[in-house]
Amino acid sequence: MPALPTRIVLLAAGTLLLPVAVSAAMAQATVAAPATPEMTSYRLKGSASVRPSRIGDDGQRTYIQWDEDQPIPAVFAPDKRGQEQIVDGYMRGDLFTIDRVYPRLVFRIDKDKAEAIRNAPTGGKR
Repeated sequence: MPALPTRIVLLAAGTLLLPVAVSAAMAQATVAAPATPEMTSYRLKGSASVRPSRIGDDGQRTYIQWDEDQPIPAVFAPDKRGQEQIVDGYMRGDLFTIDRVYPRLVFRIDKDKAEAIRNAPTGGKR
């Protein structure tokens, strides 16, 4: 059986593009990945030791990243009375993902504390 002609395509894996060998027919059928949604930004304040290096949301989920050498703090969301409630999230690659958007998040390890306050989204309706 003759070998099928192959092509190298770039597969998006988070922020990386990985070269992958696929058949020529599959390469032609490959559809471009949808554009990355515009992310809402946050204002950060507090202790640098627990402050994330990146944070944003797409209107449905919040994505948080800390530096590689930085411990990941507990994440809380204040309720309407100001009481902090632990936030449930999960690691997906190097991003801590929360399946919700909060107006304010608090990061804590021992006495170190930082906060992220969501800026009003720009552009379209969210």
